[in-house]
Amino acid sequence: MHMLIHVLVPAADAIEAVGTARFALDRLIGIGEGASTAFDYYKTLDESTARYRDHPRYGGLDPAHRLSSVTGEQLLDDAVEAQTTWFVETVATLREKLDTLDPAELMDDVDLARYDCYRLGQFAGPSVWVYDEHGAGLHSRSAVDRYIEDRGSDSLWVVPADFLPRLASAVDASERVRERAAHLCDSEAVASLANGRKPAGVAAGCLYFAARELDGYGAVTQSELAAAARISDVSLQHVWQNLQELALPAWPTPESSARTDTERRSP
Repeated sequence: MHMLIHVLVPAADAIEAVGTARFALDRLIGIGEGASTAFDYYKTLDESTARYRDHPRYGGLDPAHRLSSVTGEQLLDDAVEAQTTWFVETVATLREKLDTLDPAELMDDVDLARYDCYRLGQFAGPSVWVYDEHGAGLHSRSAVDRYIEDRGSDSLWVVPADFLPRLASAVDASERVRERAAHLCDSEAVASLANGRKPAGVAAGCLYFAARELDGYGAVTQSELAAAARISDVSLQHVWQNLQELALPAWPTPESSARTDTERRSP
C-alpha cells in the first residue's frame, strides 16, 4: 500500500519547497547519479497530481507546510512517532524470533527474521518516514532534531508525498499495471480491505490483480510477487480472492483493454 512520507527542505515559499523536495523524491525512485530505488514512484500534493488531493488519506493537506506552523509541526511529529513505533515493535518481534532460532535458521531467513534485520538497517524505503532535501533518511528523532538545529526551523518546510513501496519494479510490471494497481490502492473498497492486513500484502494483491486484469495470466507470477513482498503465496492468493469479491472501481483508461471478470478469474 501507499505510505505518506515527509521531506524537510529549506525554502522561501511553498512552491520552492515542493520543487526542492522533488529532487529528493526523484532520488528515492532511482533518478539521478548515485540514486537508489527505494520506492516505485511518488505523488506530491500539488496541482500536477490533483487527482490525489481529495483522497481521504491526505485529509486536505497542502503541498507544503511551514515547519513552524501547527500543521507542519504535527505532520513531522506524527511521522517521527510512526517511524519510532515501527522500529521499536520490529525490534521486539525480532528479539522473540532470535530467542528460538539458531544461526543457520537466521541465515535461511526462517520466520523472516533475517528480513527484519534488513528492514531495521534500512536508511531509506518503507522503514523510514522522514527525509532531507538530498533524499537521505532522517531515521531517528535525534537525526531529525540535528537537522532542524543545523538549518533553523524558521526556514524549513514539510513536504508530504505519497509513495508506493518497491514491488512493481521488483517484478518488472508494465507501466499500465503499475497505474492500475495504484488506482486500486486508492479506492475506498481496498482501504476497507487493508484494515488489519500487512500493507505490503495488500499492495502485492492489487498489483497481481492489475496484472491479471490487464496483461493476462502469467504476466506476473504469484511466487515472484509474494517473494518481493515478503509474504507467503497463500497470503497473496487470499488477498487476490478478497479483491475479486469487492466492488472495485473500473479502470478508466480507454486503451487499457481490461479483461472481463470471467477472463480475469480464469487460470
